[in-house]
Amino acid sequence: MRRILTTGAMVAAVVAALPTSGEVVDRLNWADEVVDYTANVQNYDGLRMDETTEWWLLGPPDCDVNENGYAWDEEDQDSVAGWRTTDAGEYVVLYWESGLPDRSGDDLTIVLYGGPFAEAEVSASVDDITYGVIGTIGNGTPGYLREETFDFAGLFGTCVHYVQVLRVTSGPQTGTFFDAFGGNVYWGDFDGDCDIDLRDVTCLQECFSGVGGGVPGAACAVGDFGGDDDIDADDWLLFADEVTGPAEWR
Repeated sequence: MRRILTTGAMVAAVVAALPTSGEVVDRLNWADEVVDYTANVQNYDGLRMDETTEWWLLGPPDCDVNENGYAWDEEDQDSVAGWRTTDAGEYVVLYWESGLPDRSGDDLTIVLYGGPFAEAEVSASVDDITYGVIGTIGNGTPGYLREETFDFAGLFGTCVHYVQVLRVTSGPQTGTFFDAFGGNVYWGDFDGDCDIDLRDVTCLQECFSGVGGGVPGAACAVGDFGGDDDIDADDWLLFADEVTGPAEWR
């Protein structure tokens, strides 16, 4: 027998299925999970990453505690992961449960620091099987954080769920350490299926009425089109534009 959910039950089911590790902060969707990495991926101090420390790469940037752009102050934390000078062929793979859309302009942001001879290749995938190269990471100044941005450039027919960073150079002054991985938000896609449908309309209504969890940093965050930390009439208009407007990447 087919089950028919009430509006409240439908919203509860959808919200319960939303990602719990990553979150929408500062208008970016931060990675939910580290799904693969090589054995020597470690923090700057040399502690190798394992299942208890994968959080180093998840959520928004957090290593620069005093927020001055330099990661090695006494009060900063070593919550980064990457590779040192002698570990060739290293890589990490990040996963987003709510996929990253291919919009006009940059779609992915990586926060990192690295040595003056560092280089890595960045690839993205819909299914963790077929990857397309979206750019490279070049050299930097050790300890000084920077953002590298990447454009999916129409390579993918639907939302991206996986990003891989592969080390290209090894040797002295090629170490690279990553703090966070964030991608575009598909505004209005509450259930993260890369499609705007009835479930998303229902969720927006619940958030509009103030019973869906609130914003920011909650299930309602993807409905805050205007970025004013409030689900209001303006968001309904922008939601309608998303439904009726061009969506050639879907």
